[in-house]
Amino acid sequence: MPTWHEGSRQIGVVVRLGERAFSLRSMLEQDADAVISWLASEATEWIDVRESAQSGNVEVARWWAERAHHTATVLRSLARVPAPTDVASG
Repeated sequence: MPTWHEGSRQIGVVVRLGERAFSLRSMLEQDADAVISWLASEATEWIDVRESAQSGNVEVARWWAERAHHTATVLRSLARVPAPTDVASG
């Protein structure tokens, strides 16, 4: 998973050093749609990570996958970005 700095380079915004809230605010002020789209993509990646978890509690992994799915859905609606075709609803 990319860091804030890698993500900011991917979408072409400058991230300032500091705590996450400060960095996120700075990125959103520069290009909110790109940042929200990037965050939705990150959440979508976490769906796959959690669903493919082989160790630990399956119910906990499923709960986190559902949270990531909900987060991605909300972020895509905010940025008006279509859902990827390879992500199952549920």
